[in-house]
Amino acid sequence: MATPHPGIKLIIPVNSLNKPLTADFKKLTVTLIKTLGSAAVLNFGMAASNAADAIYAFTTTTPGELAFILIHGSITKALIELVGESVGERLAEARLEGDSVDEQLLSALSGKEVFIDKDFLDRPDELPVIEDIQCIVKQWLNDCGIKENDVESIVKRLPSYFGYALIQEWRKDTTRYDTIIKALDTPFSKAVERQWAWLEYGALLQRRVDECVFDETFSLSQIYVPLNAYYEDTVKDVSRPGQKIQRRVVIRLDEEIDGWLQNVDKEDAIRVISGGPGSGKSSFARMLAARLAKEGKKVLYVPLHKIDPAKDFVKEIGEFARDEGVLVQNPLEPDSPEPDLVIILDGLDELASQGKAAEKTARDFVREVEKTVERRTPRLRVLINGRELVVQENKLEFRGKRQILNLLPYYQHNKYAYHDPTGFLQNDLRDDWWKKYGSLKGNGYEAMPKELKREELDDITVQPLLNYLLVLSYTRGKLKFDQDTNLNSIYSDLVDAVYERGYEKHPYKPIRHMTGNNFISTWT
Repeated sequence: MATPHPGIKLIIPVNSLNKPLTADFKKLTVTLIKTLGSAAVLNFGMAASNAADAIYAFTTTTPGELAFILIHGSITKALIELVGESVGERLAEARLEGDSVDEQLLSALSGKEVFIDKDFLDRPDELPVIEDIQCIVKQWLNDCGIKENDVESIVKRLPSYFGYALIQEWRKDTTRYDTIIKALDTPFSKAVERQWAWLEYGALLQRRVDECVFDETFSLSQIYVPLNAYYEDTVKDVSRPGQKIQRRVVIRLDEEIDGWLQNVDKEDAIRVISGGPGSGKSSFARMLAARLAKEGKKVLYVPLHKIDPAKDFVKEIGEFARDEGVLVQNPLEPDSPEPDLVIILDGLDELASQGKAAEKTARDFVREVEKTVERRTPRLRVLINGRELVVQENKLEFRGKRQILNLLPYYQHNKYAYHDPTGFLQNDLRDDWWKKYGSLKGNGYEAMPKELKREELDDITVQPLLNYLLVLSYTRGKLKFDQDTNLNSIYSDLVDAVYERGYEKHPYKPIRHMTGNNFISTWT
């Protein structure tokens, strides 16, 4: 006799007349297809919620049917949001056929045995049937004429969208889905709302790095290249006895932060990342937050423009957590049950832009953070991001060894100015970035084009944000990149490329009449 599966089998709900609701679900799937193909739909998030709510509304009490409804509705919501925001405009121009994909989506959930088990509650985005859904969506988008590389970028982002949609729905109606908890006989049956809140917020952090960037079909998580950094260290000068010198020690940023988080030392609970505009500070912070959340750690990602630095730091964090829909209870209160918490404060320079006494505001804020850390458990860690100038102005507050980590560009010509025992600087990260970009866009770049690897272009190519803007200029093909090309003509073409990419070809309704000259005037 076969051993029964230790989980819940998904079952299509049956109505009061004992008839499977297949026809009703087919109508909903066709609605999904029509929604994605409608040029009139501007808010795909709202459309996704409406379509999913129609599925969630089916009445049933059996665990298998509830699981089917929960997963089917979450997939519907995830697909509309993901595909809509990625290629919604292009699908509006395509001739969409819903019958085939409709049958396949239903078949993936009901045509074969699909089970959920205890692990599903921890990582819903790893449900095996999601791979089947990805294959169906991939074929459908290909049939709609979407480019292969764009399709690949989109379908790879589906799991995080699905995971977040499912946890959102679960938290909205925990009483209803308690049947599933009891059927699985899982420790989560004793879980409180707080645990589910952290789970939902973690899924949100992961989804955010999987959202489109720069009006592309790919996401930050797909294009991101891990960064190098350095810290300053004082050592003996071997050439001058009794003297000391300061050296810049190169590290891989993510490895350094991982090591810091694993080390329990209350005297080393705050780290600072310093870098110029467009150097990748916020991208690193968002990627780190998403990764830590996926690993099951409690992490808060706080853009500092969302809090008031003049008010009590602990209360402001509590307000932020509530506004994000994370927690009702402040995780920094003394009676908080979180023994191990990471807070990422992104944008110390944002505080400096909030008034005349900017420097004092930032310094007072940093001191308030330090006092909070001193009062808390040694497992609290705070990571602060800020521009170089603001960090330097507060350098006296950050005197710990390796406390300030300075971001390095994608490529460093003057390698001899650094102590690089691991040889990180030997790798030109621009090549890594261009290879990723080429794969995502189907351009076949294996490295950065040679005509762009000129020292006079380094100010642009070595910085993450400017490097991407240069790509827009380079790939549009209206400017010849040779020895006679100067930076002024390149920057002019960059502005034209941004306008063409984001406004001229995809005009937003409130500014659809904006001309190129008007666009430029708003920046000057």
